[in-house]
Amino acid sequence: MDIMRYMPPNTALALVGTLVTTLYGCQQVDQLLPFEIDPAQGQTVTVTANGGVVSLPPNFSIEFFPGSLPGSELVTAQQRLDAFPLDAGLSVPGRAYDVGPAGLVLSPSAPARVQIAVPDELLEAGDALTLSVAVVRPDNSIVTDATSYDLSNGILTADVYELGPMAAVVATDAIQIGDIADVPPLDGGAITPVSPPPSAGGPARSHPGGVVFSASCSPGERSCFTSGIAKIWVDDVVRQRLGSNLVLLNTTVEASIDFFAFNVSSLPDSAVGFFHIDGDLRARINEVVASREVGEEIAIFTGNGSDPNNPEATAISISGGDMTFEFTSQEDPEVIEFDVTGVGTSDLLTIQLEGEIEFDNGPGVPKTMGAIVAHVRLRR
Repeated sequence: MDIMRYMPPNTALALVGTLVTTLYGCQQVDQLLPFEIDPAQGQTVTVTANGGVVSLPPNFSIEFFPGSLPGSELVTAQQRLDAFPLDAGLSVPGRAYDVGPAGLVLSPSAPARVQIAVPDELLEAGDALTLSVAVVRPDNSIVTDATSYDLSNGILTADVYELGPMAAVVATDAIQIGDIADVPPLDGGAITPVSPPPSAGGPARSHPGGVVFSASCSPGERSCFTSGIAKIWVDDVVRQRLGSNLVLLNTTVEASIDFFAFNVSSLPDSAVGFFHIDGDLRARINEVVASREVGEEIAIFTGNGSDPNNPEATAISISGGDMTFEFTSQEDPEVIEFDVTGVGTSDLLTIQLEGEIEFDNGPGVPKTMGAIVAHVRLRR
């Protein structure tokens, strides 16, 4: 998939001038043209299942595509007067709006497209890379989305999946992308069972319970960046195609792994669980900042049923800094690098996920493959 995708500005976002008149030598005043909309008053439009547009010239527009709504809906948009939540990041002045009905969920396959005019003079250096549209949900959680930001015309574009208060923000949950040459080594470690292991003369599989490590963060929780749960690196191929300055936005991490059936060496012989990480990789190419979704998912539950207590589990062996899972959803066997470190009374398990990013080279030309590595930290 080519990350560059030109998003032409919506005609509803064209700057509308004001009429300046002079009345008998009096001071000049700005007056709204008859067809202009006062952003404070807002606009209400009936949007049908076939789509529609609600706009507040000159800075805001939201376009609904066919299928975005199951039927007709009165959609309102007006300039937001209340402060936008700080958890969303640094709000761009004058670029916050109340769009309703708040909490209305759109079709996952046909989101609405928001465009906000954000002149680059309103931004600090480097902010364009993390400029996003933030939406406040009814439970006060916040999600951010960004498809592209065109610096040549100052148009920020994002696809949103629900309505509510929204604003152009400089997101605070960006994870900086490192160079793959700097990935730290993972040295393994001990995964200690909850109860003492069996004696040398006892059965090899006597541990009734398990040792569970888990991790969870999402854009709504806004904790992936601050928690350090995820770290990302890419190779030179990715940087040559996308640029040297890259970040991951809207990161989601869900991971859990249960180790059990510890043997006489205190090593687990079986495991069940899953790893999932995704986010939006953002890069600036010429005058466009664009996003591309990346992700990796591994399920460790496709065992052969040999363990009657955990029929979905798979056999596992550990050597140095490698865990080898006999059966997974990706490869058989699957080798994953890991590291265990003690933190207070708990342990942190770091696992390494590796993937590829495809780049199109045109018809008939083989794709170029870049490498991406993620470290995910799970807590016991």
